This record gives sequence, structure tokens and C-alpha cells, in this order.
Amino acid sequence: MSAASVSVDFDVPAIMRDGVRLVADVYTPAVGGGPWPVLLMRTPYGKNTYSENAWSGLDPVTAARSGFLVVIQDVRGRGASGGDWAPLTADVEDGADSVEWAAQLPGSNGQVGMFGGSYSGNTQWQAALSGTPSLRAIAPLMTWADASDGLYSRGGAAEVGLALPWTLLTGADDVYRRYAGTGTEYARLEAIIDELDHLAQQGYWSTTHDLLELIERHDVRELGTVRTAARGRADFEPADISGRQAQAGVPSFHTGGWFDIFLQGTLDNHQAMVAAGHHTRLLVGPWSHTNFADAMGDLAFGIRANRESPFVHPGGTWIDSQLGWLRGQLGGKGLDPDDDPPVRIFVMGRNQWRNESQWPPVDAREMSWYLHGDGVLSPQSPKPGVAALTYGYDLSDPVPSVGGNTFMTGVLSAGPIDQRGNESRPDVVSFTSDVLTADLEVGGRLRAHLHASSSASSVDWVVRICDVHPDGLSVNICDGVLRVRDAAGPGPHEVDLWSTSMVFAAGHRIRVDVANSSFPRWDRCPSPEGHRPQRATLSVDSSRPSWIVLPTRNP
Repeated sequence: MSAASVSVDFDVPAIMRDGVRLVADVYTPAVGGGPWPVLLMRTPYGKNTYSENAWSGLDPVTAARSGFLVVIQDVRGRGASGGDWAPLTADVEDGADSVEWAAQLPGSNGQVGMFGGSYSGNTQWQAALSGTPSLRAIAPLMTWADASDGLYSRGGAAEVGLALPWTLLTGADDVYRRYAGTGTEYARLEAIIDELDHLAQQGYWSTTHDLLELIERHDVRELGTVRTAARGRADFEPADISGRQAQAGVPSFHTGGWFDIFLQGTLDNHQAMVAAGHHTRLLVGPWSHTNFADAMGDLAFGIRANRESPFVHPGGTWIDSQLGWLRGQLGGKGLDPDDDPPVRIFVMGRNQWRNESQWPPVDAREMSWYLHGDGVLSPQSPKPGVAALTYGYDLSDPVPSVGGNTFMTGVLSAGPIDQRGNESRPDVVSFTSDVLTADLEVGGRLRAHLHASSSASSVDWVVRICDVHPDGLSVNICDGVLRVRDAAGPGPHEVDLWSTSMVFAAGHRIRVDVANSSFPRWDRCPSPEGHRPQRATLSVDSSRPSWIVLPTRNP
């Protein structure tokens, strides 16, 4: 097809079961006559926003030129669609109605696949869980499974670093849409922005819980996501698909990133579909939620890592793999079986793509590495009678978030970033291995077990795994947080560090950092005594050891 061989119909209406009118732009191949399989993306970010469509990976023009009828729809209450914006609450019914509407569009072959990332990824799951008959495949990019494990909280700590920018992005637009020039809500929003802008020199993140207090005080209901996150309340039940994936019953292609905010959800969704016996594919690159390039943070992973490179998938680029797979699920000629591995991952450190038969890798074996009182990390068990490590921390001066699986675009970068600044703080305790004499490959889900306590009534335990280069560069690979309400309890406390695929190269060292905050990614642990100096105790002897578990592929 030529570049001019796509026609676009703007603002095509679809009437939902309750009478609300949603609108979409429909991209139709202008030659060939059809019928064509349908690709549907439902977005809260505006169907006219090309960057969102490009971020989804499937530019609608490119997809239409490849023989698909492509539909980009504004979800309820967003963009040009009618109804009220209530995030994540209406996408089961609206998703089902939109799929069946799209299946009946002129030129459709009646078979619908869905695509898109993040929120748009969750809309696919909700539509699939409705059982709507015309939906034949989903291709969620970077979306969650358990809403309490990366969406509004993680390990009991609020994901304020995600909830705040996302809520300001969508909530402020909603307030403007509803109340511009007239309503008290709009005036309240302006007051919030005035107060936030007063902090501009240091950024919105210079404040802590006072930012939540600010939003509470002005009571703008459209910004309720921040309050939900900070209070640890799950108002997102329809969007929480953990334990329900098998009910979807449609083929799925999952794409994730080792530094994405929803990495573990992507992996969990894939594993749930495998367990249910459904056709599913998984591809994970060294990417964050918004960066699919060949460099991330302080590391360059090579040209192969770029999502647009022809090395991402045996069938070509990532886009080629998506379109090829979707075509095969929607009644056309799909990928050659030899170009369709069940799992394809990017192995960091070796900086190569690898096909796998399953995730986690079948050959991974759990290996314990112990924290020692002299700051050493070793597979050897600690000695008896070693004194516990005690250090001070003060949440009025929290450990700043640096890199990782974050979504604080324009404020803090995601990915592997030098941690030496944080590691020099007295409230961060580090344990470092000897120089590795051979490559050590880690692939799977990591955990930390801490025998630890605090003088506070409640405490967060933040654990980070780093790769230490020969020149001293210490970059984060994965991390996690656990909020303990009875801080005096000695544990052991298990901290979920999520998953990775990483080769710690010969000549490098492995480091574990332990702290009690990572702000503003996670909120500071609230306690009745407020934010004042506290003491943390970490046990490191043989009777009460602290250790990490690495799923190792070549011990």
C-alpha cells in the first residue's frame, strides 16, 4: 500500500448500553476492499494525541497499511467521549460494548483484537473478562495484575510517585473539562497549582505528606487517586485482575520492561495464562514505562535493545512481532512458528535477546547470599554471635528515589542509575560481594529476608540490588519495599524485589542496599510519633540471619 492508502473517519460514535456516547477515530485501508480484522485501542489520554498512539507501539496508520481496520477510542469521560471520568470503573461494560460495536463496522471481518499499554492494557483485560464474543486476542503492553502491587501501592507503601503525576495529568484535565471559568472545583485546582508552583525550584517532590494534605484541604474530587494511594484503599476492584486472568479465555501477547512500573504485573499475567492453558506470548526488554531506546539511565544496552531494531524479535521489530501475531489470531496468516517463541527476554549484562521455553526459566536455582556484619555479601552463612547492625534514620530527611521502576517523567529518571550518592548516606547500609571471578546470571523473581526491627511503631524496609562495576559505578537492578506495622517485631520480613534477567559479569560485584525510605517513589511510612529520628536494627548472625535469594542460572 502507498502512504496515501488509508482513510480516516474522525469522531465515529458508539452508544454504550446506558446511552453514553463514546467516540473513536477509525483508520481504514483505502485499497483491497476488505473485510479486515479490527484492532481496537481504548485510551484515557486522547485519541488525537499522536504521542500516545506512538507510545502504544502500533501507529494506527502503519497498522492500517498492514491490512487492519484500526479503531482508537476515547474512554468514558475523556477526550471527546461523553460520560463522567471515573478511572478504571467502567471498562468492563464499555469494553464489551465497544468491541461488539467495532466488530460491526463497515469493512470489519467481525474479529477484534485489542492493543495498547498501561491503562489501555488494563482496558483489554476488562473487556476480555466480560466474555464478549467478538474479542479474539489481546496484546497488553506494560500493565498491572494486582493493583496493590505496583499501581496504587507496593509492599504496603503508597505509590505516590506514580499516583501523583498520573492524577494531576488526568484529574487536572478533567477539572478543566468540567468547570473551566465557572466552578468552584476549577478555582480549587488553581489554588493547588499555585501552591505546587511555589515549590518549583525544588520540584513538586520536595514536599512529602504535606502534598497529600494540600489535596485533601482543597477537596478536588477528581484528584482522588492520590488520596486512594496514600490511604492504601483499593478503589480499583474492577481493574484488579489478579487471580482472574484465566477467565479471559483469549490469546494474549504480553510486553514488559525490566524497569517498568508494571513489570511484575506483566510477568504475573503471562504466567497466569500459561497456568490456565491459554495461548500466550511474553517479550521483555530493558525498558521503562516511557523509554524503549537502547540506553536507559546510566547504561547503554546496545542497538539490539531498541524497540525499533530488527533484533527484538525473530520476526523483525517489536511492531512486526505484534502485527504478525495479531494477524494470526484474527483470521489471517500470522508469524511463522519458528519466529514465534513463547518467551523472549533481553538479558542485561550480556545485552542479548534470548528465546526461552518459559518464564521463570526452567533451569534457575535459588541461591542465598547473606548479609555480614562487616558489610560483606556472601553465599557463606554468617558466624554466630555477630553483633547486630544499628543505625539511625530520620524521615524528615528521607532517602531520595534514584532510578528504578519509576514513572516520574520530567522529574526523576527511571532505569539503572548510579546509587553511590545514596550509598554514602549514614541511613543506607550496604553489603558488597567479592569481585566475581566468573559471570553470574540471575533470572527470575528475587527476594530479601531481613531479621530487622525499628524504634518506630511502623517502618518501611527498602532493599535494592545493585551491579557494581570495576570503576565503582553502582547501578540499581531491582528493588522492593515492605511496610511493617509492628516495627518492633524482629521478623524475618520478606521483601519482594520483583524480577530481572541480569548477568553480573566477571570483575563486577553484587551489592545490597538496605534503607527505610525511597521518596518520593513511595510515601514516607506514617507513624503516630511523626517524623523524628529513629533507630533501625539489622541482625546478621547465624541464629538470626538476613539474606537475599537470587534465582541463579549458572551457580
